[in-house]
Amino acid sequence: MARWWFMLILPCCVAQAALDTLQDPTLPLTGTASGNRAPHAEKLPRLQGLILGRGPQRAILDGESYRLGERVAGYRLVNIRRDGVVLERDGQRHSLPLYSSKVKIQ
Repeated sequence: MARWWFMLILPCCVAQAALDTLQDPTLPLTGTASGNRAPHAEKLPRLQGLILGRGPQRAILDGESYRLGERVAGYRLVNIRRDGVVLERDGQRHSLPLYSSKVKIQ
C-alpha cells in the first residue's frame, strides 16, 4: 500500500518543482546587457511596454510614458526599437529588452 501511495505522490512533487523553476516569459527582464552591476549602482528602470506606430514612439518605463531623448531616473532614453530600448548615463549604454531571450520575435 505504501508503495502505491509513493508512486502517486512522487509525480506531483516533481511537476511542482518543475513549475517553480520556470520563468514567466511575459515578465520584463531587469539589469544591464552585461548583467554585471555594481552593488551600489542604481537600479535600472523596468521596461513594461512600447508604443510604436504613426505618432511619436514612446516607451513605458516604471509605469510612465517617455519619448526619445527624455530623462528616466537619471538615464536618457537614446533609442526605441521594436524589441526594447537603450538608456544612457555617464557615457554608458544599457539595453533593456522587452521580451525574455526565451521568447522568439518573428
